[in-house]
Amino acid sequence: MRWRYAILALLLLLGASSRAWGGTLWLYNVHSEEELRIPTLAPSRVDVTSLRRANRFFRSRKTHRRRAMHPRLLRTLAHVQTRFGNRRIEVVSGYRTPAEGQDLNSYHQVGRSADIFLIGVSKETLFRFCRTLPRMGCGYYPKAKFVHFDVRGTSAVWVDRSAPGKPRDYVSNPRRWLHVHGL
Repeated sequence: MRWRYAILALLLLLGASSRAWGGTLWLYNVHSEEELRIPTLAPSRVDVTSLRRANRFFRSRKTHRRRAMHPRLLRTLAHVQTRFGNRRIEVVSGYRTPAEGQDLNSYHQVGRSADIFLIGVSKETLFRFCRTLPRMGCGYYPKAKFVHFDVRGTSAVWVDRSAPGKPRDYVSNPRRWLHVHGL
């Protein structure tokens, strides 16, 4: 009989601690107008069931195909949200289906990236924060309102001066460009 009380106490303790540590990753897809709230179990941790829901949320907006989103991307987004006062993250792009016969050439195509913005947070501030995170790809787009975040093995940074929907126009020396422009 005592073991039942011990298990109940443990479950209550775990439930209380997860509420104390966790929160809710709050996302909004600007194209589908869907909202997703998934619980975080501990600082920047996301549960397995929520990963499945995220796969649907981040699906390709052109083909509606899904891809398993990398758990580290969701943990990173939870960290971003916590850093900026638990504001809702506006998702511009998640998974992108590669074109027929196309080689994989984007972290979007493997479920490791998202283009995001937060209302009330400048893209410059968001980009600077991205650059403080380890093993991140951080893309700055002066003519767009989002910042690209991707999870990878080594850090990378780039600047694409093209307008949304236009051919890429990467600067040749992004670190210098960012320095000159105060980023």
